[in-house]
Amino acid sequence: MGSVLKKKFVSKIIKKRKPDLLFIQETKLENVDLRMVQKIWGNTNVEFAVSNSIGASGGILILWDFEVFKASNITVHKSYIILEGMLYGDFQCVLVNIYAPNGEVQRKELWDELLQIKASSQLPWCVGGDLNEIIEIDERVGCTNVNRGMREFKDFINNMELMDIPMQGRKFTWTNFQDLAIHSRLDRFLLSQSFIDRFKLVQWGLPRPISDHNPIMIADDCRDWGPKPFRFMDIWLTNPNCLKVAKEAWESCQVYGWAGFVIVQKLRAVKNRLKQWNKEDFGNVFTGLESCQETIYKLDLVAEDRQLH
Repeated sequence: MGSVLKKKFVSKIIKKRKPDLLFIQETKLENVDLRMVQKIWGNTNVEFAVSNSIGASGGILILWDFEVFKASNITVHKSYIILEGMLYGDFQCVLVNIYAPNGEVQRKELWDELLQIKASSQLPWCVGGDLNEIIEIDERVGCTNVNRGMREFKDFINNMELMDIPMQGRKFTWTNFQDLAIHSRLDRFLLSQSFIDRFKLVQWGLPRPISDHNPIMIADDCRDWGPKPFRFMDIWLTNPNCLKVAKEAWESCQVYGWAGFVIVQKLRAVKNRLKQWNKEDFGNVFTGLESCQETIYKLDLVAEDRQLH
């Protein structure tokens, strides 16, 4: 998130997926303030907890809709952020965003520390983030043996009484972006049984446009995602007819009433005309972008099973 491009990417995910909470690892941000968070989130209905990076190394951030989650206690560490609070008004729980160290010894120290913290908690836990370790050999391309780090990670999950729900959409969440590609499932959510009993949760691996890690999402499978918002594309402005089409739609919309009503109706007319123009005359930009993203996503999935040539 240290670059403008990555901040825009996170904002796009928020606009498209409308999460109630967002876990971010390796922010590479030494300072995070409310103004930055509100800009990324898209509105002021947000609270956050941050573990700042050391230079361009590390950094963890959690954003949440304060009408959905009410935090009562926050613990910040260089490798994790722990939130305790009330979710959806009646579900008291603990949420943990982890950015685990690369070193096996340091990871084991982290697992032991979290186990000690959980020992004093009777609440259900949701642990998510970049765990930097796999559970099974089929979670890493070319892995043939179970090593000590894998055994310690599996023991950590069992001792924490957490469950690893299956991931839909893809096998792996990280790649090294090299000619001899390595793919691993380093990112995941781990849940207490109470979360699974309360919510019909599905875990998804999402497309990866700019990072070496795929975003992952857990969502209630019965959730109503609502209507898709209208998007104005900057590329439309490269066509000299764009402003002409918008102006004609505005002026041809004849409605009467109080000023606010008139403006809303005129804007609706402009929106509908631009959508029609985009499809019929300009060429459907949305379809083109989605087609490109779909192609990249398919190639990414193919690369999980074999080298691309």
